[in-house]
Amino acid sequence: MIFGRASNILVLFVLGINFGHAQITFDRWVISAFSLTGNTGSEVIEVCGGQPEYTLIGSSDFLLSQGFIQPNKGGLIYCEVKVDYDPCSKLYSVFVDSIFGCTSGQEVLITWNGSEGGRNLSTPDSIVRLSVSTGLSCTYLKYLNLRVLAANDAQCELSFYNFITPNQDGLNDYWVIEKIEEEKFRKNSVVISNRWGQRVWNTEGYNNTDNFFNGVDQQGNVLPDGTYYYVVTTEGQTFKGFIEITR
Repeated sequence: MIFGRASNILVLFVLGINFGHAQITFDRWVISAFSLTGNTGSEVIEVCGGQPEYTLIGSSDFLLSQGFIQPNKGGLIYCEVKVDYDPCSKLYSVFVDSIFGCTSGQEVLITWNGSEGGRNLSTPDSIVRLSVSTGLSCTYLKYLNLRVLAANDAQCELSFYNFITPNQDGLNDYWVIEKIEEEKFRKNSVVISNRWGQRVWNTEGYNNTDNFFNGVDQQGNVLPDGTYYYVVTTEGQTFKGFIEITR
């Protein structure tokens, strides 16, 4: 190859030199949007172009990131979460019981599904995204499968107390029906009879607040101690049992 200059014109003479045939093979880099690497046998060629991407895929079990733009994490936070499920209201109650790790002296920000909140969450959704972070760029991010975490096989059924002691001491003074105020059971009727089958008290819309049985008949007379029998009817269900009155 010979270089010459004439009248300010650069002249390039290329001689017939044989460089041989260099075989270049390229393999795709999966770490960026467009990256290639090749090998000539003695030299390595790397080419990167395009806009790198950051992809985040999450489930209840894993969090997978792809690409070389990664989240900026200054440290890790660890959380313990408690979950309860109410089969009557069909709501999950989630509570961040403890937060520890990179949180010393820092205000903690908690978000649920991207919305700022506190340590408690009530939701009908079985999958939620919990994020906890601090000013130190410490982070905790996880998708929670509440159905698995609750591990609760409780059924939406009424539970009846079988005795009352209406002596005005503040203990068992009236008959309690657990869950009677849930939406599923609010429309109800209650009939209480004595041992001879005579109706002594009845009501519609029984609750444990201001419409309950406390050992007094429909006319306001104090009923004698003994065994009484109830029939509670709700939408599609009927419950029967007994109540003992003891003073």
